[in-house]
Amino acid sequence: MSSSNRITPPQGPKPTPKRVFYFLGAGLLASTLLLFSTNPDQSAYATYAAEQLPKHLKETNCDELEGNLSLVGIVRLSTEDACKSVINGADSVGRGVIQFFINQSTERKNLHIFSIYTTEAFGRKVRTLGIGQKFWTFH
Repeated sequence: MSSSNRITPPQGPKPTPKRVFYFLGAGLLASTLLLFSTNPDQSAYATYAAEQLPKHLKETNCDELEGNLSLVGIVRLSTEDACKSVINGADSVGRGVIQFFINQSTERKNLHIFSIYTTEAFGRKVRTLGIGQKFWTFH
């Protein structure tokens, strides 16, 4: 068979730069809207952090902590005792107290498509990235 007798399938329209930019722009807009709508709020972070904080404190040593912690300006505990209380109170009842503590000690930077949470707990600052209803913590 010679090359002139080959049947070539019909070709669709060739992508033009304008069409490529249109699809790229539409994809970028859709991605941005998806991230905007799934940016986790403060309560979602508090729930996440209340589960993670006791785990993190178990991995570190509460005995290394120094100083005192004041809760609502009334109760003063040594930081070491407060740390151990958080670990021991990580059940469903204690989790509400931990969430309250986290909400009081967290600053949120809402960048609309993601948020950065900075929590100061037991003399340490912990940063967490919240995006797409997921969290990544950096110690």
